[in-house]
Amino acid sequence: AVVSTQSTGDGRLSALELLNMLIGRLPGPVLHEFALMFFMGLSAVVISDEDNECRKAAGMIVSQLVRKSSTELRDKVISIVDNWLTNKKVKHRYLGVQMMGLLSDAASHKQKKVFVDQLTSVIVNHCTATDSGEESATTVRDQVLYEAIVNVLKLTQGSKALPPQVVDKVGELLVYPHQWIRQAASQLLGQQLANIGETSNDKATALSGWCEGMLVQLRSDNILMEQGRQITKNLVWLTLHAETDGSYQRKNIVHKIVALASTEASQSPKITTKREIALKWTAGVCKVLEQQQVKEILPVMLTVVQREMQNTDCAEISSLACEVMDYLRTRYGKDTLSVMLVAAGRLLAEKRSKRKREAAITAIADPAAHAKKKLRANVVKKEKRKEKVKLLKAKQYKKA
Repeated sequence: AVVSTQSTGDGRLSALELLNMLIGRLPGPVLHEFALMFFMGLSAVVISDEDNECRKAAGMIVSQLVRKSSTELRDKVISIVDNWLTNKKVKHRYLGVQMMGLLSDAASHKQKKVFVDQLTSVIVNHCTATDSGEESATTVRDQVLYEAIVNVLKLTQGSKALPPQVVDKVGELLVYPHQWIRQAASQLLGQQLANIGETSNDKATALSGWCEGMLVQLRSDNILMEQGRQITKNLVWLTLHAETDGSYQRKNIVHKIVALASTEASQSPKITTKREIALKWTAGVCKVLEQQQVKEILPVMLTVVQREMQNTDCAEISSLACEVMDYLRTRYGKDTLSVMLVAAGRLLAEKRSKRKREAAITAIADPAAHAKKKLRANVVKKEKRKEKVKLLKAKQYKKA
């Protein structure tokens, strides 16, 4: 009650610190009498307080309270959280998921297994849930799903594998509309891949779906930094374990990633996220594959490295490309790499000539579409010239 009556964040934080000190000093019987009251009040702070520091402090106090509680009291708290998890109101489910994450710190190994089963049920039910008519229900549902995934990752860390029901939903989660959920799904996939054995026929379909999900994430224009790292790791694993034939082929994955990096270079030269991922992915794949295995795909991968080495607009991406090239030279030798570079140059020349032929055919077959394309290209060139002039003026201003 004291916490909720404070109008400022500092006031509520001071009240929480006082409560934390009180819980630490109360004798066992007294704490047992008031523990549920403390738990309910702190839960309200965790779910509804506007101040992030207050929510964190309340969460830490809940963890301490549960650790100091008796087994009987802990079971009562877990029962309350179970009721929240299965409640019709999505905000109650959100509270239940958050509380389960806090309770897991003080839970036994057996209880953690029960928590994983309950959170798995939450993930399965919220992947395809429909609006319940509540205000901001969709947003809260996304938060429920995100917290459930994060807690499953936390509880299964170090274990051999994720629950089968969660693994079945990874493909859906990888393409979920919410950015944070896609990032958490990438981490789920990374954990699953770290514990999976060699590729077999029954796993090929799942791997193909996961690979498509990762490529969908790579197509996004808003890739988070941590998500980018996880995408790189996952794509390296999936490329290494791809098939030589069938629908899930290594060369198809390589061509798609290179195409996405090339599209970013031509359409969004200021953004380098996809090209950074492509360069790091190239180094990661070549670190494991031997010369004979990489012979077919390395010329394609080198097209990105070669282009970015000559990038004068971004020193950082150019430096990264040079580092990757140095590593490849050390890994495969100068002679082998020279042959691959010639092959990569040939590929680029073929692509350019193909584009020119297609442009010439379009100019004859559909003059109006060709004219529109040229106008768009001219607009892009003008914008680039303006940007270069601005950069030159800025440099001159700095020197002055």
